[in-house]
Order: sequence, then structure tokens, then C-alpha cells
Amino acid sequence: MVGQPTTLYNNENTNARSQFIIKQYYRIHKIISQNFVLFAEFNAFYGFGSREQSNNLTSTEVAANGSIISQSSFGSKLNEKQSTWGVGLSPGIIFFPNEKWGIDFSVGLLGYSEVIGEQSNATSNLTLQPSFNSLSLGLKYYIIK
Repeated sequence: MVGQPTTLYNNENTNARSQFIIKQYYRIHKIISQNFVLFAEFNAFYGFGSREQSNNLTSTEVAANGSIISQSSFGSKLNEKQSTWGVGLSPGIIFFPNEKWGIDFSVGLLGYSEVIGEQSNATSNLTLQPSFNSLSLGLKYYIIK
């Protein structure tokens, strides 16, 4: 009995992005004890850069005995300039181990961002939940507390 030929597919994708982002923020603080402060941080950002994406698909038709009958490849490459902008709100807490140094922790809660490319469709993202993709831990020196 002779088996049917089988077609195997191999798909390789790469995506690389480099950006320069400028971010402005404003914080509102609420003192809850001598060592702890709650805050809400409002931010806005703008960025620009480039994206490089490549897709390669290879299909190979293999006979039942394992020999290759045919092989074909298709590839595409995208290089484009992109810009991005967004706004967000991040709540957090600051711990003061002494008078001048503060350790702050925040998590993204509400945000909107948009990426606009020369050749691809614009993508936007609206977030209204704690986002563990945007956790922040910082050490800051305060001139005036």
C-alpha cells in the first residue's frame, strides 16, 4: 500500500522595533503616615522610531517514503517609520525609609495609546484594569518632603 504525500509548513516571523519616547507626568500625593504616601500619576507621551518585520513561509511536499517532492518559499519584509502617543493614569505608593529617600511602586490602571505607521494600519489600545505589564519600582531622592 502506497501512502499519500504530506505537505509540511514552516512559518518564521520576526518583528523588531526601536523607539525614542518623551514622557511628561504629573503626580497628586496624599500623605497617609509619616513613612507612606499614596499618589496618582497622570502621564502623556509621544514617541517615534522604526519597525522591521519579516515573514517567511516554506512549504515542503514529502512522499510517503520520505523523499522531498517539491519545496516552495514565500517571504515578505516591511521597514517603516512609526510614531506613537498615549495618555495614562497610574496609582501607586511611596515608602520613605528616611527623610529624603523614597521607594515608589506603581501599576498601570487606565490608559490609551496609538501606534501609527507609514505602511501599516494604525493600532490603538485602551486599558482599564491593573496592568502588570507596566509595573514600576523606583528609588527617588526628595529635596523637599
